Amino acid sequence: MGVGSGARLASGGDAVTLENRCYCEDGSYVWLVWLMTRPGPSGPIYAAARGLTARASASGDDIDVVIAHDIAAIPARRFGTAEEFGRICAFLCSAHAGYITGQNILVDGGFFPAAF
Repeated sequence: MGVGSGARLASGGDAVTLENRCYCEDGSYVWLVWLMTRPGPSGPIYAAARGLTARASASGDDIDVVIAHDIAAIPARRFGTAEEFGRICAFLCSAHAGYITGQNILVDGGFFPAAF
């Protein structure tokens, strides 16, 4: 995440994406893609990470093969963007969603094959 993205996030702007590799205690690395948003100029920053390293390692495939396989399985044929995810998080944290309680909101491009 660059300085501009950090400033935008700090002021409650659009969601930002951060990709990083984390060093694990066993000496391995894990690749994560983070989506972050802040619903206003103050308060918490909400973040979610997607980890793909373990699946790639278990299958023996390159990380790019795992990503392509995941994309092919999504009816929308793409991953969601940080902006899409962030706007949903911002909405759920806003006064406009005050009547929504205890729900699971699927933000998966149609990947989960059920309505209920």
